[in-house]
Amino acid sequence: MTMQTAMQRLIDVQEVMRVTNLSRATIYRRVEREGDDFPRPLKLNGSRWIVWVEAEVQDWIAAQIEGARPAC
Repeated sequence: MTMQTAMQRLIDVQEVMRVTNLSRATIYRRVEREGDDFPRPLKLNGSRWIVWVEAEVQDWIAAQIEGARPAC
């Protein structure tokens, strides 16, 4: 395991909802949609817990902001 991997934070759907301002249904709909660039969750081994890598969610948010801004 690299140092970068060790520092990654996993977040649950409640946190994804909070930082993206998307509903639970919208998040899961985007995850299931073919070709959508929304980050895919992970299912932890031996658990029913579904989590996202926080950095991937933050990268997605940054891409949404950049895509919404007009090119200079």
